[in-house]
Amino acid sequence: MTVAFSGSMMVRGTAFSPKSEAKALKTVKVSVTLPEELYRQIKALTDNVSAFVTEGARQYLVRLRAERALEESAGAWTEEGHPDLGNLEEIANYVREIRAGWRTQDG
Repeated sequence: MTVAFSGSMMVRGTAFSPKSEAKALKTVKVSVTLPEELYRQIKALTDNVSAFVTEGARQYLVRLRAERALEESAGAWTEEGHPDLGNLEEIANYVREIRAGWRTQDG
């Protein structure tokens, strides 16, 4: 069964429609199979299933990339490499020093 959707939805407080998305990005039409109950839940929230799935895929990609970055950087920080950060007080002092460098002369 082929279903066409129209309309708009709210994405992060902004009205979103397939037409505005198409102007911003080149799009490709794909067929995705969803469990019927998941589809019903999405339709209960919006008529724009494409925009809903697009936003969900974007958020999932961000999460996957962050997870991979964490996995790849595991072990990069060692206690031996930072003997000056042996307890919470030393860590708090280090963070204060770093943040002090962020301040501007006006701030």
